[in-house]
Amino acid sequence: MDRPVIVILHHNANALHIGSDDIRMLEPDAFIATLKTHPDVRQVIAGHVHLTSTATWRGLPFTTLAGGHYSVSFNVDQPSAPIRRLRGPGQMAVVVGTEERTTVLFDDFIDGNGEIVLAQQAPEVEAEVA
Repeated sequence: MDRPVIVILHHNANALHIGSDDIRMLEPDAFIATLKTHPDVRQVIAGHVHLTSTATWRGLPFTTLAGGHYSVSFNVDQPSAPIRRLRGPGQMAVVVGTEERTTVLFDDFIDGNGEIVLAQQAPEVEAEVA
């Protein structure tokens, strides 16, 4: 029971304060109470909302991911505004954990953005010693 735990589920439990809150987990209190019985919950990860977010709620770390083929936009100032569905990014996450840390790395594999190629710097010329 003392091993670190990462919980992955479909519906998010925490509110995001946007229109999609009506599709979150229906009764999160029992879920949170169960999580709180474990001493080392590292992450609670969900994806149903097709939006990348991270939060701490009731002392637990929560993360949501954008969808595998589309994402949604939101308006924090108008939480009841309609959600717009967007082409991409298709997103995945990799969770890397050790005894001391847990990291969630996101990759937008469908995003429509090209790679930025930085200009090559001219090779440094060593000053001649006279």
